[in-house]
This record gives sequence, C-alpha cells and structure tokens, in this order.
Amino acid sequence: MNMHEGTVKVILNECDRMSKQAALDEKQEMHIRLLAEEMISMLPHLMEYGSGKFWINNDDGVFEMHLSVAPRLTASNKTSPIAKVMNSDISMKSMVRRICGIIDKAASRGSELPDEDANRTSWSLGSYIARLKQQDPDKSKSDEWDELEHSILANIADDVIVKNVENTIELILIKIIPAKA
Repeated sequence: MNMHEGTVKVILNECDRMSKQAALDEKQEMHIRLLAEEMISMLPHLMEYGSGKFWINNDDGVFEMHLSVAPRLTASNKTSPIAKVMNSDISMKSMVRRICGIIDKAASRGSELPDEDANRTSWSLGSYIARLKQQDPDKSKSDEWDELEHSILANIADDVIVKNVENTIELILIKIIPAKA
C-alpha cells in the first residue's frame, strides 16, 4: 500500500462498507470512521518504513482494524520516521505520537517492544492504562492521563495493540460493538 489519496479512500470505504454490513447505527458508524481516521493519520509516517497492508474484520461485533508494516531500514532512513514526527509541527495527538514511537522502537529493536516487562512482543493500550491506574489511582493531572483524556483512540477504541512478529509490525485498533437487543 502506498500512501496517497486513493489509499485513504479505500480504507474509509472499506470501514464504511463493514459498518453498513453490520447494520451499525449512526454513532457506531462514526466511531468506526473516527478510528479509521486516527489510523490514517499515522500512515504517512509508518509507510516510510516500507509497504503495508490494511484490513478490517468484524467477528460478532468485535471490529479490528489492522495495519501491517514490514520495516526496511536502510542507510537512507536510519533516522527514524517517528523521530521526524516528534520533531515536526504536525498536529498529531500525543497518544498517536506515543503509539508511533512504540512502533518506531519495535522497528529498530527487532521483536522487542518497549514495556515494563522485558522482551515483550506486544504493547496494549489497555495494559498501559491499567499500569497508569495502578501507579496513579487518583488520576492526578500527569502528562500521561492528560494525553489519554484528550485522545480519540483512548476514548473510543476498546484497545490498541502493537505487535512485532517475525519482523512485521502490526497495529490493531479494536472496537467492540454490543449486539442489538
């Protein structure tokens, strides 16, 4: 997948098609669309690593948006794409930047992802939030809680997972939509 306007349209159309197929209501469709837009906001930077694949699954109301990238680090891109993002004036939310940073570290380290547990091959927003709750149960105004409160991903997605398996990095956005009664 190359990053251009056609790619964005394909991703949005696929998400809209899955929403219609699942007979989601307007709010649920909007949530799927917003999550797709958050993923799209990361595409230009992540695609600097190499080509990628996008797909969306719906398994009984568990929607998963997948973006898979096989990083190719060469002499010309030794400066990580995410480092460029961190130093740029691109208007990305802090949580998006954090996730891009995790992907960047995974690409440069091989299979190990940054986490408090050594040698982990996946990172989860849900686990990250659980650790923050344990460290700061009162949710005082730390930078981490502030970025979570203002993040579309943290407020709409049920989880965000970054995995590194066999030198392929996969970003998965999960949204659970309960069955209608």
